[in-house]
Formats: sequence, structure tokens, C-alpha cells
Amino acid sequence: RGRRPVDPALDAGVRLGRSALAAPDRLRAPARLAAVRAQLDALPPAPEGAARRTEVTAVIVTASQPARLDALLAALGRIGVAALVVDNAGVPENALVVARHPDARHLRLEQPRNYAAANEHAIAEVTTRWTLLLNDDVLPMDDHWPDRMLVAADEGTVAVGAQLVPGRRGLPRGHALHRTVQHALHL
Repeated sequence: RGRRPVDPALDAGVRLGRSALAAPDRLRAPARLAAVRAQLDALPPAPEGAARRTEVTAVIVTASQPARLDALLAALGRIGVAALVVDNAGVPENALVVARHPDARHLRLEQPRNYAAANEHAIAEVTTRWTLLLNDDVLPMDDHWPDRMLVAADEGTVAVGAQLVPGRRGLPRGHALHRTVQHALHL
């Protein structure tokens, strides 16, 4: 499929318009972040499950977001969750980012695959009891989320999902955190 040429003036106008629309969200972001943090603090104490984190491998499919990947790998390394990064025919910087994180392995795909196929290719390489599928733009809001997921994952469990809370970016790249739920799995 061919790409349509981009009109720089129109593109700048669209970005400016989106930034203006996002401005109220950015202004409310500190209050939203405080509310989400308060909800996290109100959760029951995380179970002592740090030892079980070695039973989990996070599979992360990425292509061209090395900065986001670096932040996610740092968060996973801090809590002791191993990662298998599927470099989906992406930028060369991905290998350098993965090399900086001792708990991460790099799996390069020379030809791009769709998200499901890339995950399937990686899952064949996972040797831990649990596989965690993560997008490269996810950042955890606390360090106890894997413990809560592992408690929910008992012998009969097929899948456990996290509640995702999306953030937005405007032109100034200010993060605005929403309290809307992007994804929550209930079985």
C-alpha cells in the first residue's frame, strides 16, 4: 500500500488542534494522577509473591519505540520479571536497549509479522510457568502488580488481565492521565 504525501502545514494544524483539545486533560492530570495513586494505596496489601515473579516471562513485541521499551524494561528489571523482547524487524537501537537490561533477552525477526504471530513466535521460546504479554508502551503504576496477578492465577486459570489506564500526550509532550479504563478482564 502506498503512503499518501503529508502536507506539513495541515499536519502542524492537526497537531496543534489535538494539543488544544488535550489541554484541559493536561491541566487535570495532577488531580487524576493523585486519584489513581489513592486508589492504588487503598488496595489490600500486595501478597508476598516476589519469589513467584521468577515464574513469569514478559513477552514484549516492539519495532520502533526504543525509549518506551527502555522504560518498560527498567520497570520489569526493578521488580525481577524476566523479559523476552520480540524485535519485529524494528530499529537497530532495540538491540542496544535490550543489552542494557540483564533480565531481558532479544529475539529479532527479520521480516515484520503481525502482533499475534510475533507473540506466538516468542511464546515458543518461553520456559517459565507463566507468560505475560505486554505492549511496549505500558508502564506499571506500582511494583506489586505482578504479585496481584499471580495470586489471581491459580491452577485452573487460563488468563489474567490487568486494568489498563491510558495516558495521552499533546504537543508539549505533557502526560495527562485519565481515570478511564482502557482494558479490564473479568472471567
